[in-house]
Amino acid sequence: MIYGLTFNGKHSYNDFGLVMQSKNRPLLPEPKIVTDEAACMDGEYDYTDANPDGRAKYKSVTHEITFDFDRTKVNCRNPQVIRNLAHDIAKWLSCGEQILIYDDEVIIYHQARVINKIDLEPQIQAGRPFTVQFKCRPYGYLIKKSTDSMSDLEDYIGTYGIIEGMTPAHFTVTGNQTLTLYNPGTFVKPLVRITGSGSNITLSLGGKTFRYFGTLSSETLVIDFDKMQALKGLLNVMSDCDGGMLELNNGNNSLSISGTSLNCTVDVEFRALYL
Repeated sequence: MIYGLTFNGKHSYNDFGLVMQSKNRPLLPEPKIVTDEAACMDGEYDYTDANPDGRAKYKSVTHEITFDFDRTKVNCRNPQVIRNLAHDIAKWLSCGEQILIYDDEVIIYHQARVINKIDLEPQIQAGRPFTVQFKCRPYGYLIKKSTDSMSDLEDYIGTYGIIEGMTPAHFTVTGNQTLTLYNPGTFVKPLVRITGSGSNITLSLGGKTFRYFGTLSSETLVIDFDKMQALKGLLNVMSDCDGGMLELNNGNNSLSISGTSLNCTVDVEFRALYL
């Protein structure tokens, strides 16, 4: 099997006959180190973790991928073939930020853009490999959302059987209850959708608590902890809320929900993030 990558909707080998070699694909992005010095002290003040969630933030990461042509698939001795292929590859790579998926890591995608300029035609004529630099966001994203069905996942990667903990996170709640959620990736802020009836709703997760002091009557409350907003229908109700922005840790998480006269369904949506 010849491994490649899919970028901008096309596959490197299937569409262009390019054989991929990973030159540099770092797993961990570089943290943003924030420090300050004072003349009256040894060392320095380190503000790297001085964020609302108490953790460092990361810089974008660059993947360097070297490509060469499969001479059994591409006739590089034909000048017209060379010219047309060079144009096709240039169009493929000349785009903004697009989804990047590696064949050896098919359940994760990256948001990436090409940042180096490539003169393809001389390299093709000389039979030399060339290197593409993909600038990626710090995190990779699980292709499958927590609310996707298995058939949605199979549309991307074929049949891989059950993926632990990634069944849709949908619960029926009729009173105070603790829900178990599995997150296969790193810290992520979920979206919680509460549909039905109840009042004075409190959500607790990982030592943090979020409260909604209003009332639901056959209505839907959507709390997006990533965007830090709460909507009842189209109405912004953050003024009726207080507490911290909840997030899921890696592994099993216990989300407690309590309130008055709860009779609702709860959907927890998130897309796992990977360093």
